[in-house]
Amino acid sequence: MVDYILNLFHPEVKREWNAFYPDNMEAIAKFLCHTNTRQAYNNPIDRCTDRNDALSKLPKKYKGTKIRDLLPIAPHWLMQFVLANKKFIIEAYKREQQYNEVLNLLDNYPHGVTSVCNRFSFTLIGGSKLPEGESFSLIENLKPLLREEYLLDRIPVTDYESRHIFDYRISKRDERTPEDVNKAKHSSFVKYEDLDMFFQELYPYRDEIRSEEDRIKGLLHREELEEKFQKKILGNERRNLYFSTFIKSQNHVKDTELEQKEYCLRHIRLLDSFVSKKLEEEADAIADQWPLGYEWYEQTNSDPDIGDMLEGDDFLFDCIKHKDTIIKKNKTLSRYNELLSKYPDGIKAYNDAHRTYDDNSGRMFVPPREEVIQISEDKLKEYQENAKMMAFHDNWLQTQSDFSKTCKDIKKNTELSTWGGYRYDIPFHTITYDGENITKDYPVWQLFPQSYCLDETLDYTNNPSALEKAKNLIGFKNKIRYFKSKVYDMLMSFIIEMHSKYGDDLVVLFGTSGINDYEAFNDFHFEYLKQKLSNEKIPYKEIGKEPRSITDKARYIIVEIITDNSHMKETCQRVLDLKHTCHATCTKPMSQECFSDIIYISLNKELSSAEMLKVIHDTKQKIVKEKELEAKQREEEQKRKNEQLQIKSKLNAAVSSWDTLIGGLSYSFLFYYYPTTCEFEATEEEWYYRRLVWDFKNTPGKTSPLAHQIALGKAVPLIKNKLLSTFDAESIKRLTLVCIPASSQVKTQARYEEFSSKICGETGMTNAYSHISVVSEREERHLGGTGMNTGQLSFDEEFFKGKYVLLFDDIITRGDSMRTFKRKMEALGATVIGGLSLGKTKHERPTHPYEPITEIPHIFSPSSSDDDLPF
Repeated sequence: MVDYILNLFHPEVKREWNAFYPDNMEAIAKFLCHTNTRQAYNNPIDRCTDRNDALSKLPKKYKGTKIRDLLPIAPHWLMQFVLANKKFIIEAYKREQQYNEVLNLLDNYPHGVTSVCNRFSFTLIGGSKLPEGESFSLIENLKPLLREEYLLDRIPVTDYESRHIFDYRISKRDERTPEDVNKAKHSSFVKYEDLDMFFQELYPYRDEIRSEEDRIKGLLHREELEEKFQKKILGNERRNLYFSTFIKSQNHVKDTELEQKEYCLRHIRLLDSFVSKKLEEEADAIADQWPLGYEWYEQTNSDPDIGDMLEGDDFLFDCIKHKDTIIKKNKTLSRYNELLSKYPDGIKAYNDAHRTYDDNSGRMFVPPREEVIQISEDKLKEYQENAKMMAFHDNWLQTQSDFSKTCKDIKKNTELSTWGGYRYDIPFHTITYDGENITKDYPVWQLFPQSYCLDETLDYTNNPSALEKAKNLIGFKNKIRYFKSKVYDMLMSFIIEMHSKYGDDLVVLFGTSGINDYEAFNDFHFEYLKQKLSNEKIPYKEIGKEPRSITDKARYIIVEIITDNSHMKETCQRVLDLKHTCHATCTKPMSQECFSDIIYISLNKELSSAEMLKVIHDTKQKIVKEKELEAKQREEEQKRKNEQLQIKSKLNAAVSSWDTLIGGLSYSFLFYYYPTTCEFEATEEEWYYRRLVWDFKNTPGKTSPLAHQIALGKAVPLIKNKLLSTFDAESIKRLTLVCIPASSQVKTQARYEEFSSKICGETGMTNAYSHISVVSEREERHLGGTGMNTGQLSFDEEFFKGKYVLLFDDIITRGDSMRTFKRKMEALGATVIGGLSLGKTKHERPTHPYEPITEIPHIFSPSSSDDDLPF
């Protein structure tokens, strides 16, 4: 009511209020909600002394109303108070607008603000100064401070809730309530110092700040571009080398340096493509102009132990960087190839002579080509001649080695296989690549049928012939002793085989045997052999008579009657020296293939003391070994006999309960067999066994295959049980089953082939069926024959040696067949343990009947006629 009356009497206040507050609502809200600051800040709002009590006079109903909703219904006294301080309100709001503009400069023109502050030495919060120079990062630390101190509008820092509500970034001032303002005014105030001064000093330089921002951004852009160019272009070797050429190729030579750099950075892919093309062009030019050097560089790069294993542009660029190296290598290789075409063997010889080895890696290294091209051509020519001579000597040694091996192989397959053989290494003179004289081994085999030794101080107890042969030498020299023709026949068989291998290259040389008159000596001893050689058209010569003839290409068989070691070596050395001398002056085209290979045959071969000692030692060792072997064989034989005795004793003990035939053969049977000739009527059981025997015999035409199979099914288990009850598992496997054959091979096969296979398979016995066969048929005894005759049988004699035999027959009567077979088996080296049969013939029933073996099945009736009997 009071407000109504006041508005009625003072309408100008209401009109002025309605005209002022809609456009200045934010300024009024700032004025009313302002929290006092320290006096040093000089805020004009602080000079309104009554402002602190303005909102506190509002009635309680307005406490929760937002400022923007309060102003349209403001009490009259509040209108008057606001209008009375209109100047301060506008001035304070204007200043806030200026402050907001300064903050906008801080947000959007940080580099310009920093530059202006540095230029005019503005004092910052707390009295600190910005450092001199254009440092743009410090303003980033200043902005949060300015926002915190000014924009929070003097909010108590300890009141988090009020701080949150009054933050201009969260809620506007006209949305606050008088209650919110009252809470803020009763809290502690924010410390400001000279923040207002900084804002007032900075505001007039707004345009200059914007201008400085553009200038500094330009500088920063240049700096950034320079840094990127340094890193991405200049920092890359290939781009650094070709970017200038790239600029020219893109028609950007008139651009500024900065524009050119910026263009390169924007077109790095295009630059790289340009660089790849240039690398390929330049590398191709190098390959065309210096092909040998380029090929070497390419091969070097592919060697993982030497090169860098580069590929693509990396390899091309590396090749271009090492262009001088490639050119130098090209010159080296050109000169090297020139020398290689002239002196191929000489260069190879030099490399072989000066190669080195790495013991750690096991690799070999030859001299580099740079070293080779420094050698004079005269020196390389000398190396080439040495290499030629070395190759000839090496081939010569190889052919001698091959020749010696062939001689040994042929000796083994001829009558000389029983002759002795010794290898001697004859000194062979050759050179190195450097021309140094050296000696190698030239292997020569000496073959001989007999040997002698002149050292009488040795013990010839076990080798008396060696000393006796020495005493016979005088007889050979005086031509009163000689070798028989069969010795030369043996030698001739060897020579003929060698001639078939080497043809006319093979020449027989007759040695001198250390005799002055060697021609007459050789004519006496070798007359028979020479005639044989002439018949076979095999060339032969006297080694002492025609020394130069041995320098031709040939395979020599040197034959002598008597040869001591020194003479043999001198003869071989003479042949080699003559060949060396001839080859040194030979101009024949085939001189490089003209070798002299040697094998030495001595009919009386001297053994040196050392060689004889070795023979004596070997003989003693042989005798010792023979005695040891004989003792071991006797021991093993005795052991074998003891084992056989034990086995035989064990097997005989197993059959000791069996009956015994005349002659001492143990035998057993499974049941009595009563033939149809008995005067009494057979029982059902007796008929069962009678029919079992008939069907087991399987006589062709007398029984059916089915009946025979049924009989086997009955007989095999019966015999197996009998054997297993007599012998243990180990003993039964030592037995060999020998079935006594029938009168013909056909009947034997029908009766015993399947039976022996089954019973041996089930018991582990050895089956002798295939080792006995009927070669001549005999007439059966019941038809008038004479009985078993082993002369009509064929035996595998080696098979039965040492075997333990168990004889088997279908029926035993008197045992004649078993006794006959026992004698035959023992004659073949076997031991007969006993005999076994299905039945034993009986014409009268015993007082104590034989115990039946099995229950008799009622499968047939006794026949009243004997017409169907199998025998």
